[in-house]
Amino acid sequence: MPSVAFQASPYRPEMAQEWDAVVDTAPGGTVLHSRRFLDYHGTRFRDLSLMGTRPDETAISMVFPLAADLKDPELAVSHPGSSFGGVIGPARDPFHHRSFVCAAAAVLHEKGFRRLLYRTTPAPLLCQPDDGILPDLIQLGRVVQLDLWSMLRLDSPLPERGYWQSELRRAERKGLRAEPVASPADWALLHRTIAQRLESKFHRQPVHSLEELIDLDRRLGPQSRGLLNRSGTGEVLAALWCIDFGTGTLHNQYNFTTDEGLRLRAASYGIAVALESAVAEGFRQFYLGRNTLEDGWSVSRDLLPFKARFGAGLASQFHIELPLDRLIESGL
Repeated sequence: MPSVAFQASPYRPEMAQEWDAVVDTAPGGTVLHSRRFLDYHGTRFRDLSLMGTRPDETAISMVFPLAADLKDPELAVSHPGSSFGGVIGPARDPFHHRSFVCAAAAVLHEKGFRRLLYRTTPAPLLCQPDDGILPDLIQLGRVVQLDLWSMLRLDSPLPERGYWQSELRRAERKGLRAEPVASPADWALLHRTIAQRLESKFHRQPVHSLEELIDLDRRLGPQSRGLLNRSGTGEVLAALWCIDFGTGTLHNQYNFTTDEGLRLRAASYGIAVALESAVAEGFRQFYLGRNTLEDGWSVSRDLLPFKARFGAGLASQFHIELPLDRLIESGL
């Protein structure tokens, strides 16, 4: 079947509303593909995002979040500042996606880029799967990383729910309580807990500064949810941050605990609280994050069993590196 010729043009800030309208209505779109989220990065990345239009239309119908890699000047990534990337558009025909990817490849090649890192969105996360272009991309490029995400379906029988509820009862017997993050002072406590744990265990700093977290909370509105777990005396034991992806999925982005919180299993308590809340609010599923280590293939032997106790299964995310000249020549 012949491809429909799509045109690719650079994203412009004045098109933010139109961009987000595409993301909100496309089967592959999540809040992490929206400009509300992506634009919080400011000038951290050289933005290369592209918009797609059909020759007979003026309104954009596809978007492609992109930015230059911070270390490799010849590599464009979709998207280095987000968990997910890829082309987002309506579910009319997978050939449309292919045509737009080819047009995007030509624009990137003209700018001096030679390779594209295409990061898919795990299909179970979406309202409808959107992997129509995946076979072509894998044939033309190579999978350089495969992440395994822990996910738990909430719209099916939940045999492990008894475990969550036992965690709630155990924690509450010990005097633990969970409180929503509701003020800049609360966000400061959450960020401090994350920073202290990362420094003590990994000698690293948080990905987000306190100012960025507060900005993201403002941008995402009710789709951003912070949670502080406290002892009976008010001491912060654990800090969680969840994001509503807008696809019926609630994602636990951060979950960090203090040494005392580890002893009291405050992290488990926080997940149990978030899960019960997600069920009550009608979410389809709950994501507990990646289990893959920095090499892109190995799986954490600590994280995976911890998440499996709550009943989580695994979903895959592909990172595919593609030579732009092969993409252009293929015509897909």
